[in-house]
Amino acid sequence: MEGIFATRDRGSIKAMAFGYGRDDGSAIRQRVIDNVDKFFDLSAASFEQSAEVIRDEHIHIIMDAQGHTRGGRMQIVAARPAPIVVNYLVYPGTSGAPFIDYVIVDKYVVPPAELATSFTEKLVVLPNCYQVNHYDQILASSERIAKRSDLWKIETREGQYDGFVFVNFNKIDKLKASVFSTWMSILRRVPRSSLLLLDPGRNQMGDGVAESVTSREIKKNLWKEAQAQGISRGRIRFVSRIPKGEHLQRHRFGRLFLDTFIYGAHSTATDALYAGLPVITLAGDSFASRVGISLLQNLDMEELITFSVKEYEDLAVYLAQTPFILSRLQRRLRSDITEFGQPLFRTEQHTQHLEQSQRLMYDIYTLTNRPFHIVV
Repeated sequence: MEGIFATRDRGSIKAMAFGYGRDDGSAIRQRVIDNVDKFFDLSAASFEQSAEVIRDEHIHIIMDAQGHTRGGRMQIVAARPAPIVVNYLVYPGTSGAPFIDYVIVDKYVVPPAELATSFTEKLVVLPNCYQVNHYDQILASSERIAKRSDLWKIETREGQYDGFVFVNFNKIDKLKASVFSTWMSILRRVPRSSLLLLDPGRNQMGDGVAESVTSREIKKNLWKEAQAQGISRGRIRFVSRIPKGEHLQRHRFGRLFLDTFIYGAHSTATDALYAGLPVITLAGDSFASRVGISLLQNLDMEELITFSVKEYEDLAVYLAQTPFILSRLQRRLRSDITEFGQPLFRTEQHTQHLEQSQRLMYDIYTLTNRPFHIVV
């Protein structure tokens, strides 16, 4: 959400941030504090105290950016500390809560005609992707990136990743048996290919690496399952968690990102696309499984959206075996036109649309005192 605060309309909208997570001392947290009119640290406050602090500020709209995710405090918004409560960004689905008025979506993650009745909230349908993306600060540059493609020119150490490398950097809890079986089928059909995954519990800290017992057990089980499906252990590789900027750069080691099914890649897929790595996604029937559609549609790359497991698998194999087509896709992603011409990475435009929706929410509230579906 940092990009929203950095690009907001300071003249007509007052922004406050209420944080209940611990102060990690990060630069991101400080930039958020610097870019809002007021910041309140509620980490030591109770639910009731937090709601009272918000209520005392007489704000019009509160955007809950946690929902049912780990660490969320929905009890605060359940107290209705503002007249309008919005489910925004982090939790990809309906809150199911009668005390939340709206949810921010787009026409791809939640097609209104098909899924509106599945939500307890009224839909606020943004014209482009519901997800805000902001990479300037992550790349440690205050200047506009004129030639983004130059950033990804990293030499691969000889022999490090021989053959075709498929990638998925999702959290391991998004990996289901059906997805893993499909990936193993792809590896069987593409000789000398391998799959690069994010280690479930391994963190690189300076020159050292810490690994949990759980991480080792998960990897052992995945390697065992791969071998049961005819794939040698050496073709399933794991990489540690590293700082965001370095993580973006290491996408160069891969050739194609394979999305998960039931709960797809969201910011993880956006990172891959920004780094110039094509993403194949399977269209699902829920918000969480349709984010890849929105990302690709907002990059004008709908040819990477599939509608069956067979189509997903066949497309992955085709691109792996047709390098000139894959290279063409990579060039499109790495071009300046993609970053500056397509809506996915246009943070300021996204913020403007979000602010338009907030004005509409408030106008509707003052006129009717109840929410309606909104299309921006």
